Amino acid sequence: MKKMIVLWLLAAAVLLTGCGSWRGDSGEGMALDELTDGFYVKSGNLFYPLEAEGKTYDGDMVKLTNAGKSQMIWLWEGGSAIPEYKEGAALVLKQHQALPEQVFFQKMEDKGVTLGMILAQTATLDVYGLSGDDRRRLCPGSSAEEVLASAAESYQDLRISEIGGVKVSQEHLSDINTFEGLTPGEDYAVGIYEGSVYQEVYMRADTRVFKSVPEVRCIADQYRYTREGYAEVVLPEELEPGYYYIDDAGLLLVTKN
Repeated sequence: MKKMIVLWLLAAAVLLTGCGSWRGDSGEGMALDELTDGFYVKSGNLFYPLEAEGKTYDGDMVKLTNAGKSQMIWLWEGGSAIPEYKEGAALVLKQHQALPEQVFFQKMEDKGVTLGMILAQTATLDVYGLSGDDRRRLCPGSSAEEVLASAAESYQDLRISEIGGVKVSQEHLSDINTFEGLTPGEDYAVGIYEGSVYQEVYMRADTRVFKSVPEVRCIADQYRYTREGYAEVVLPEELEPGYYYIDDAGLLLVTKN
């Protein structure tokens, strides 16, 4: 079988993936005596952990960004929510060890909702599939992963021909080769080939995708200490509203600085 050409790997960028849960209304908060070490958004008397479920990429976010590599995080529906930093809230860190001298805020671009898979162009022009058996191209827990796991013996043999009656082509793919224009929560008929055998399966648009913006990164280097067992992180003045991946610990939505 000819080697598949992965278009979404750019010349100086490697796309790494993590998978977690869907953004909601901050989920259920935790009380102070329930906290373990880690970052939280404090709102009132409740604490909300950063979203970091199912991270699958290897390495350190800061080192990877410094090397010019772009990261991707995708979130499937369910589980806890991405906490929101808004007026009156605080980003706090509970930790028994010495606090880090710097906390990195990596800006993330919201790429929207799609099926939980990253496509790759094969050696045949305008034919798309998955690259080998690399399960990192399927979001764990997503409808796409569940359906394809039962539909085929090997991902290497899969070709995705159409989604929702639309032929898969570069015109309908994002810059990270996810299918665009889908309605969140809707089920779509997906035409797939396993070798020469065709079948139609149904997948749900249940995966939200975030891609890092390497040139936008802020650093916090000050804390406000409390007697409650945590320290408040003083956010950088230049921090603008948006999604951020915090110090390789999880995802946060900033709406107010």
